[in-house]
Amino acid sequence: MNDVFYLSVQNLEPKEIHYVFFSEYNAIYSDYGNSKFCIDFDDVHTEWHKMDISEFEDVDFLIRKEISTVYCISHRSKDLPVLVSRLKELLHKFGGIIGNDSDEFEPIFNYDNIDDFCYGD
Repeated sequence: MNDVFYLSVQNLEPKEIHYVFFSEYNAIYSDYGNSKFCIDFDDVHTEWHKMDISEFEDVDFLIRKEISTVYCISHRSKDLPVLVSRLKELLHKFGGIIGNDSDEFEPIFNYDNIDDFCYGD
């Protein structure tokens, strides 16, 4: 499984994220508790974990960007094209950025460039 991160200035709860996908794709939501859940749409399985911002080494980056919510999204690399299209909808609805599992989440993508998503080195 690979990880990407959704970062938002809004305080978003899991159900709000699920609703974006459920209303359009009838996505299946499973709550595992402790801020962990999965969303399945089409044949794509994603696992989400709402992270505590204090868990990150570079908290200063999150503070500078005024980030209040971080979700780690685990997925299979073969599902990336479908995931990117769904993340674009999430970015359209709530704004924010998508980042990689790297220092300062680079490279970072937003609604305007998410179609060019690539994993960081």
